[in-house]
Amino acid sequence: MLAEWRQIAINLYDQVVAAGQPDQVVRKALAAGHQEAGQDIRQDIRPESFSAILAVGKAALGMAQAAYAEGVRVAPDRALIIAPAHADSDAGTNPEAASDQHPWPVILSSHPVPDHQSLAAGVKAAALCQSLTADDHLLVLLSGGASALMVNPNPPLTLADKVLLNERLLASGGDIHQINAIRRLVSQIKGGRLAAMAHPAQITQFIISDVEDDELASIGSGIMAGDPVPLSDSLALIKTLGLADYPFMEAFIAHLEGGKLQPPLSPDEAVFDHVKSHILASNRQVVHAGLITSNNMKTATALPPDIIELPRLSGEASHMASHLATLIKSSISSSGGSSG
Repeated sequence: MLAEWRQIAINLYDQVVAAGQPDQVVRKALAAGHQEAGQDIRQDIRPESFSAILAVGKAALGMAQAAYAEGVRVAPDRALIIAPAHADSDAGTNPEAASDQHPWPVILSSHPVPDHQSLAAGVKAAALCQSLTADDHLLVLLSGGASALMVNPNPPLTLADKVLLNERLLASGGDIHQINAIRRLVSQIKGGRLAAMAHPAQITQFIISDVEDDELASIGSGIMAGDPVPLSDSLALIKTLGLADYPFMEAFIAHLEGGKLQPPLSPDEAVFDHVKSHILASNRQVVHAGLITSNNMKTATALPPDIIELPRLSGEASHMASHLATLIKSSISSSGGSSG
């Protein structure tokens, strides 16, 4: 019986991973653009329509490689790929080797805590967006981890301040929406600010979402999306999460309230009329794939149904993995599987 459960787990894993495979979902989206180029609904995703590309996140290398394979051709000075410098990347255990083989410039930076490369990435991303005109069409390939991989803190905050703030946020107990509300507030490039820099260029986002409800403002802290959280709520959240006592946050709040800094953009800003976003893969979609697979397995095995039910999870990935493993172990033990 244990061997059977092991095979079920492997099959379930394979189906879930396939549903969110970065290169496959990008290729599928661009192939749809090829097939339906005559229809307005797909005009914005024809590979030949893009004149610039920005890929950022843990899946950036794979997504960008897939875009290139499907015919996206952008000059190197109009492209930027930002990915993790370690095995957290979809490139596997050697992201440096993968980046060396890439047709576009790659910056390997740090996740989950930003580093000097993250700052360099944020500065270069801003420069790329600011170079665009109304004749340009920017393809943004966005995936989880972008908030740390690409930073550019609002003055008077420094990179050291940003690192300390990020560490404190991760330890604060806040959920992803609360954490990213603060990240948007303190950034020069989050909360729709990159979209404003790229305006009036057209922007198409292909997104692999790691946020439970796929809220655009919380995926990568909303580099191309407006901030739905009112400024007053974000300022209150600074106190709620225990961040207000840091001297650099006191100085930042003084700058913001004194009008020296602009808050994140509102979602109803005209800038976002030029942004089209496509969720290519998400938690909801891969869980759905897992549920279909598990339901098929239930009819083919004698396993109790509750063993392969997928619970709804939200939180830091490693914590959720541990929680899920505990649930599975408990289900197997209660079914008598540990003895057989």
